[in-house]
Formats: sequence, structure tokens, C-alpha cells
Amino acid sequence: MIPTKHLGWLGLFLFSAGCTPNVASAADPGFALVELFTSEGCSSCPPADQLLSKIASDAKKENRPIYTLSFHVDYWNRLGWTDPYSAAKFTRRQQDYAQTLRLSGIYTPQMIVNGTAEFVGSSRANATKAIEAAIVRKASTMIDLKAKASPDEIVVEYKLSEPAPEAVLHFAWTEAEVSSNPDRGENGGQKLRHVNVVRDFKTIELKAPFSGSITLQRPDNGLGSVIAYVQEPRSGKIIGANAIALAAAK
Repeated sequence: MIPTKHLGWLGLFLFSAGCTPNVASAADPGFALVELFTSEGCSSCPPADQLLSKIASDAKKENRPIYTLSFHVDYWNRLGWTDPYSAAKFTRRQQDYAQTLRLSGIYTPQMIVNGTAEFVGSSRANATKAIEAAIVRKASTMIDLKAKASPDEIVVEYKLSEPAPEAVLHFAWTEAEVSSNPDRGENGGQKLRHVNVVRDFKTIELKAPFSGSITLQRPDNGLGSVIAYVQEPRSGKIIGANAIALAAAK
């Protein structure tokens, strides 16, 4: 773990998880926030995990404003393999999307871009189409972030330009890369690799002056990023996003 006194406040406006800090202004282009709902107990999910990894890798190489999050749901755990990265609150988030987007139910793998475009998470064509459509629309809310880490948690300071009424602000701590070797379930005997896995997730209602701080838990102290994004609950539309990277523990 990097000692707090040496870590200090880390840079702001990272355009993709893990890339070099950049300063963003209101004139900068839009962004794509890609949420994947997946599970290690789902045999259809590894191709989607691989696609998310490709999206994240390409975004970093090309310095594009694309943020990727992997939410591991828990409803596959009953089939013999308990996904170590799964959580009931990630399932609830997917259920909220099903209600907002008027879907008949939830499934994996599911990918959602900027809160409104949803499709089977392994579809490269749909992912490309949704990301390219999202990235040309300018963000309507800008997010300024600072983060300070301790051995097991991250304190994030945030400041926003005025968001839409009733908007909420989500914070996710994503671990850059994890792997597992299931010995049961539909993926038993395989080695699974995941990127930008959500390990902690919190939501706050925004109120003037649209600034404050929040603490996220940091399991395993690995390399990763805090991703913050503003969402309109009624439509699901995400209107602003930003990320800040943290080094791995030493």
C-alpha cells in the first residue's frame, strides 16, 4: 500500500481508467459509460468480459473518454459457484435498470451504455454502435475529483457543475484486473479474467452546492480507479462522468 503521506491528492479528470491525467473543460467531447452485468457462474459471460477488456484497452491506447465497469450479480451463485466479486446491491442496480428501461426481466451478460442503450453484453457490433453514439454528445455536468487512499479505503472529494434536478451521483471503486479459477458451476475448470470490477458502489442524492466527500472501501488494495457519474433516475440517462486512478499497493 502506498503510504497516505506520500500518496497525496491524485490528479483529476482521467479520461479512461488508468490513463495519464488530463484536464477537461466544458468544450471537451462527450463520454461513454459502459456498465456490464456479468457473473462467473454464467457460461455466456466470458465473451462479454473479454469484450469489456478490449473496450477498456482500446480506450486507454486511444485516450478516449470511455469508462468501463463490471458489476458481478449474485443470482447465479445458487448453481454451485459463488462469484467472489458478486453482491446483491449489483443485482438491485440491474433490476432498477430493468424497471427504468421497461424490460421484461434481467439477464447476463447485459451491457448498458450511458444508462439508456442496453443489449447482450457480448455483442461487439451493438457495443461499438452505442459507444460511438454516446461519445459525440457533450456532457452536461462536469465532475471534479480528488482522491486520497489509506490501506483499506479511499476518501473522494467531488465538485460538480450544476446537474439536472433530482440527479444522483454514483461512485464506484473498480479493481483494474482480477482472475478466478472456478471448480464448479457452468465455468468450472476455466480461468476467468475480468477488468474494472466494481468492488464498492455508493450513490448520493445531489444537493447544492454540489460538492462534498465520500468514503469507498478498497478490498485487496489493488490497482484500480474511482469512477463517478451523474444519472437522471427517471430516464436512466447518464449526463456526466469522470475517473481517477490509484496505484496498486506496494
